[in-house]
Amino acid sequence: CYKGRFREALFNRVIAKEVVSILKDYGYDARMIVTEETEDIALSTRVKRVNDICKKVGAGNVLLVSIHANANGYGNEWNSACGWEIYTTPGQNNSDILATFIFNRMKRNAPSLKMRTDYTDKDPDKESNFYIIKNANCPACLTENCFYTNKNDLIWLTSEIGQQAIVRSHVEGIIDFINYKSSV
Repeated sequence: CYKGRFREALFNRVIAKEVVSILKDYGYDARMIVTEETEDIALSTRVKRVNDICKKVGAGNVLLVSIHANANGYGNEWNSACGWEIYTTPGQNNSDILATFIFNRMKRNAPSLKMRTDYTDKDPDKESNFYIIKNANCPACLTENCFYTNKNDLIWLTSEIGQQAIVRSHVEGIIDFINYKSSV
């Protein structure tokens, strides 16, 4: 997947495919929004795809987790930015609950990892109007799974232990959210 140089899109797809595969193994209807292997898909197309699913099965039955690795600078030198973070849009809604479940699982599964947070609204997620989470008609969050422009983060990101923690945290957090939603 890495061939000497980190390729975020490939990393994102590897992690997302594994998350979807495990969720399917557990009996959940999990899907990839970006199924193309190498082609970059416009954010508007990604949002249309998830919103089409929302129309078909009901937005209350759908959630979106956009999986990424972070970068700082232009990628031509190592830097000190490090850690894991999760984003939702401004305001409180089910996206914040989903994000908190995933955050808690990541904190538990990778306890030595720096967790980048913003508790100004009493939950750990950072808030931004990233296009994909702002325009999705369902609970949506975006994870930034460490910085590939930080040497130590990159070593962890590309390790089996790091990737397993990322996948496990997403799967467990999603299942925690689904269980929570079915209990309220």
